[in-house]
Amino acid sequence: MLKQGQLKSYNTVDISSDEIGMLWNTLIEVNANLREIVKGILESAGKVAESSNQMNSISVQVAEGPITGRFSRRGIFIDGANGFGH
Repeated sequence: MLKQGQLKSYNTVDISSDEIGMLWNTLIEVNANLREIVKGILESAGKVAESSNQMNSISVQVAEGPITGRFSRRGIFIDGANGFGH
């Protein structure tokens, strides 16, 4: 399952106290740790994508130059060369 990208969660159950049981419990712990690592990576990737989109938007605004016009006392854009506020 791991090879296919699926990390199924398992409940810790003492199957036996021999080496096989100890190995099974260790594998369950490793699997749980991998799930947490992947969860953290996915959350971080989402934050990076969001930041990238924000930076792209800012870059476009900077490249287009400032908006010219007037603002009302409330800060509402009321006219200008770009046609906003109409």
